[in-house]
Amino acid sequence: MQSHLWMLDLASVVWMLLLIVCRLSAVYGGTYMLDKPVDEIVMENDKVVGVRSGSEVARCGMVICDPTYAKDRCKKVGQVSELLVFWLVNQI
Repeated sequence: MQSHLWMLDLASVVWMLLLIVCRLSAVYGGTYMLDKPVDEIVMENDKVVGVRSGSEVARCGMVICDPTYAKDRCKKVGQVSELLVFWLVNQI
């Protein structure tokens, strides 16, 4: 049995997660709105129903964004580690 220790910084892990989300979004029909100003996260009955940018509203059931877009809806519950360590065990 051979063991490998992989050390990845936070930026590498975030990049990998973004790639995974991008690929899954392409398969399941998700929409990205890149480089568009967000004027409002549209809420109805305390649930997200869309995002408004100018006169356009993109309807949705979920919004994944930076917490600065929804400061009144976010609270700090922990802290992100600067270094994630993955221990992979491979059989030879």
